[in-house]
Amino acid sequence: AEDADWRARLSAAGRARAAEFTWTETARRHADLLAKLVGA
Repeated sequence: AEDADWRARLSAAGRARAAEFTWTETARRHADLLAKLVGA
């Protein structure tokens, strides 16, 4: 039971990190796109 709890916590942390990375990557792409549209 203890092992399963640790694994669940690890997987939750992994999902949170993956979501954060995806959001950061998306924001960066939008910033690049915006710069191109503005003509920077």
